[in-house]
Amino acid sequence: MLQLSSCDKDVVYVKQEDGQNHLIDFKSFSIIVPVDFKFKKQKGIDSYIGKIENDNTTFHFDYGLYSPRPPITKEQFYENNKKELDQKSTQLFLKLIDLQPYRDKDNRINPLEITKKIKNLSLKVMHDSIVLSKGQNTICEYYYSFEFENTEFKIPLPISKKESDDFEYYEIKTDTINNYQRTIAIWKNKNVENYSSVNLVPLHNDPYKKELWVGINTDKKMSTKQIREILETVTLKDN
Repeated sequence: MLQLSSCDKDVVYVKQEDGQNHLIDFKSFSIIVPVDFKFKKQKGIDSYIGKIENDNTTFHFDYGLYSPRPPITKEQFYENNKKELDQKSTQLFLKLIDLQPYRDKDNRINPLEITKKIKNLSLKVMHDSIVLSKGQNTICEYYYSFEFENTEFKIPLPISKKESDDFEYYEIKTDTINNYQRTIAIWKNKNVENYSSVNLVPLHNDPYKKELWVGINTDKKMSTKQIREILETVTLKDN
């Protein structure tokens, strides 16, 4: 039997059958953690934020319309950048063209006004025979090929050190649960601290439904196995 152990105006604690864990019910979402973890509210600007902590470990959460984004896999990174130039590639491209016709009265440019004129954009696998239009020394696996004002351009799609580390050290699992896309990201590099997390984002990009992020800094005070087990218990109620 589950037993109501205690409550306050923000949460209800429900002891689990094993006696070692309790469910913390935040009304909109819940999580199961060891019984020594308690909720601590924090002041948020446009979202409901707080901590779930014991004497040496802290889970943070952010529940709102603009919660932190989850890390992505390399495959997702390339898929997300197939249809338009990413920011770094755009900056490389802008260095190759005459920007003067696109400047406003205050001498500013709007990159979107320029890139919307790009035609036949495609993302292709990089190989030794390709001569890039810019960023020739950039280490990349893919490059953009496109036409702009009747000229062909080949621009690399760079990957930053942070993105490269994310691809290498995150174990990412994505599924759906209760009309939300759930992403559980477990950081695997024991020598460098980072956040393991779970994100719950509404399906169909509903702009009126809130998102949830729960994360923990991987500071070696809790095992990867236990972190994963706790993050898997997070449930967001349909709102």
